[in-house]
Amino acid sequence: MDIPILYVYLPFQFRIVFKSELLSYPFVGWHLKRSGQVCINQQNPAASIGAIKSAVRSLRQGMPLVIFPEGGRTPDGKLQPFLPGAFFLAIKAQADIVPIALAGTFDLLPMNTYHIKSRPLEMRVGVPIATAGLSLRDMDAVSGKVKAAIEALQAGSGA
Repeated sequence: MDIPILYVYLPFQFRIVFKSELLSYPFVGWHLKRSGQVCINQQNPAASIGAIKSAVRSLRQGMPLVIFPEGGRTPDGKLQPFLPGAFFLAIKAQADIVPIALAGTFDLLPMNTYHIKSRPLEMRVGVPIATAGLSLRDMDAVSGKVKAAIEALQAGSGA
């Protein structure tokens, strides 16, 4: 449910990097494909090189890119380890990273069901984290900084 929620809350145009498995979801997959979002095949990353280059180009041109650094849903509602792809793209494009936490979405749509429950939701936006001047050697440090910012946002203490 994170993607539709972001469309509601974010007041500007953006692109989403999404895993190819989402193409099978009703309406969401259809919309992602038709609206020019960036599809990544996690099982075959080499097949996604064109999409990755397109994402870097979009970032360099100023188009915000939404990336879910965990790579998938959390089975327990806790923040999972981050995959390196988001930080690779941000550093390659020298683009700022804006941490965002969506509070309440885990309870909104439990795992292994399509039954949406009525729950209050909140989007918490952190302070941008610059990648200007950083190299790919800095990916782990940037990842840690972003994860700490998102954890603070989830706890409600800001970033």
